[in-house]
Amino acid sequence: MSLDQLVHIRRARGLTQAQLGQAAGLTQKEVSDLEHGRRPSEPAQVERIAAALEVEPAALTARRLTICTSPAGQVTVRCR
Repeated sequence: MSLDQLVHIRRARGLTQAQLGQAAGLTQKEVSDLEHGRRPSEPAQVERIAAALEVEPAALTARRLTICTSPAGQVTVRCR
């Protein structure tokens, strides 16, 4: 499963790879490898990453997303 939107959502949330990894129970290298397609993702990983990023798992694999940031810094992610 390709996580096409992982890097975009992670950056929109203001997280480093290490921070996301810690929140999702992965290492920084595992996050990097997933972002760059160097390793296949497992369903359990996708669920944990989505939970850490506060998005639906489908958002990570969507071809198109809308990422909006409110003036207060709230990030909203929508699949299109």
